[in-house]
Amino acid sequence: MTEIIEFRGKKLPFDEDGYLEDPTVWDEEIAEFIAERIGLGEKFRQYKDEYLKVLYYMRDYFSKFNIGPPYAMILKKCKISNERFYELFPRGPAEDAIKLAGLPKAAAAGC
Repeated sequence: MTEIIEFRGKKLPFDEDGYLEDPTVWDEEIAEFIAERIGLGEKFRQYKDEYLKVLYYMRDYFSKFNIGPPYAMILKKCKISNERFYELFPRGPAEDAIKLAGLPKAAAAGC
């Protein structure tokens, strides 16, 4: 069941697991809003550049292949260690990272 949440004049459709169903409405402010929803708001604001580097890469990959990138590729392309990735995204690429990137749950299959 879709939950529609209004945020700064936009209607954001989230599925029952908290994934944004329409990636076209995503922007950096929505990423921060999602971070707040999943308990990462303060960390997101503190390390915003690191988060955005990963999120933009994931969105770019999704736009080309319609699936999230393999985890090893995220680490390599974003030049981030496994340890640092999990500090930023404690529930991993298929949950926290996909959610913050504003991608649908189906995109997690690639991660």
